[in-house]
Amino acid sequence: MSASQSMQTQSPSVSLASLRSRLAAHQPVERTQHNLKPAAVLVLVIERTAGSQLEVLFIRRADGTDIHAGQVAFPGGSCEVSDADAWQTALREASEEVGLPAERVECIGRLNDYQTITDFHVSPFVGVIHGEFEVVPDPIEVAEVFRVPLDALLTMRMDTHTWEHIPGVRFQVFRYGDQVIWGATAEMLKSFLSLLGRTENL
Repeated sequence: MSASQSMQTQSPSVSLASLRSRLAAHQPVERTQHNLKPAAVLVLVIERTAGSQLEVLFIRRADGTDIHAGQVAFPGGSCEVSDADAWQTALREASEEVGLPAERVECIGRLNDYQTITDFHVSPFVGVIHGEFEVVPDPIEVAEVFRVPLDALLTMRMDTHTWEHIPGVRFQVFRYGDQVIWGATAEMLKSFLSLLGRTENL
């Protein structure tokens, strides 16, 4: 049995039913910031088969993008006037960025709104998709798409990291292999994981 098959057959510490229950009990803090640019992201939870370990999808933005170049992020982006609401923004952006079949995604909750240092007012949504789907990254916006088991995120230690181009500033980050999750994405991820019982620094 391969490592991936073993991971899928192990009993997850957080079931989809438990995840739904915790998100349903959460009252997200929603803010209206007229001076900020509205945006939305999708925390996409993947259940490959019924009862299998849950995974969370991330992207790494292309180096040539104007904003957040090279950073790990949740799929998402700026709201457009054609979007019915922020949830539709999150779905549209995920569809454009990774080829997500929006009709298969169920919204199961919303996290607290978040304000970035780049003047975005972000509405983070949690959605679930059952089964596999073909990932088709937009080569202009997305350099890489990867998944992290939810159990791994719940037990992963946070680390500190310093970037040479931001001297003297240290960030709390999650590390998964060669990937470094930091900034707004790390903060929203911490908010998500805290609902599932994660303590800040394991």
